[in-house]
Amino acid sequence: MMSHVPDLIVLAWLAGILAIAHRARVLLYSALRHPAPDARPNDFFRFGIIKLAVHVDPAKLTEAGRRLLSRAQWGERFLLLWTMDVPLFVLLPLLLPPPHP
Repeated sequence: MMSHVPDLIVLAWLAGILAIAHRARVLLYSALRHPAPDARPNDFFRFGIIKLAVHVDPAKLTEAGRRLLSRAQWGERFLLLWTMDVPLFVLLPLLLPPPHP
């Protein structure tokens, strides 16, 4: 049973990536539904693909859109942290052999 613990942790890590990425995208789409009157569609899209939340200008959104955008930016930063730090500090120590005394 103990041999499955690293597999379950990797699976939980991947599920966390999917959940955090989904939440950040939903918040960003919600924020983009509140454009300012002077906003143009190309303020939010580049080559037909939605921009990352950190590249969206908050001045092109209403107050409700700016609140949602700040939450989406936080979600993207947390996704980066989760993607980089969990493998380094949790998964790698599980996969390395224990040190010899």
